[in-house]
Amino acid sequence: MGNYVNNNLSSGETIICEANFSKKVAVIDFVLGSIFLLIGLIGIGVAAGGNAAAAYIAISGICIAPVFIVLGLIIIISNVTSELAVTSKKIIGKIAGKSMDAPLDKIQTVSVSNGLFGEGTVQVNTAFGLYIFKHVDDPEAFKRTLMNQIESYKDEQMHKEAEAIANRMKN
Repeated sequence: MGNYVNNNLSSGETIICEANFSKKVAVIDFVLGSIFLLIGLIGIGVAAGGNAAAAYIAISGICIAPVFIVLGLIIIISNVTSELAVTSKKIIGKIAGKSMDAPLDKIQTVSVSNGLFGEGTVQVNTAFGLYIFKHVDDPEAFKRTLMNQIESYKDEQMHKEAEAIANRMKN
């Protein structure tokens, strides 16, 4: 896990699960960008022979290619700088300069939307705000782990409260 998560763990806190961010969508963008660039370059060669339609194809391919390549770069940069983890006490992460550090008992909802390639978006709504993490590998597994940890945390808190009440009753 990255520096943000490790630097923000409290004493005795352990990492239960770390989200991995998929690079599949970025690779597809790079492949599409390369295909359009290739079409543009071939179109230039054909257009040199006087074919006007090939000239339009060349211009279109060369104009569209950078869009896909830039989108791929944006996804890669976002994935490399994003972190998301479930710990024994909280969910913690950062994305696009926005950090999240919410105790498990402050999580209100967790929703997932699946992408075409096994990746998806995880949305965590806490008492502090909504956090959206895109391109998470196997988002359903991450959600399941988070929900299980929330239940474990609640059980642990109830057990501590019961012990405290029992101790007060003894005294």
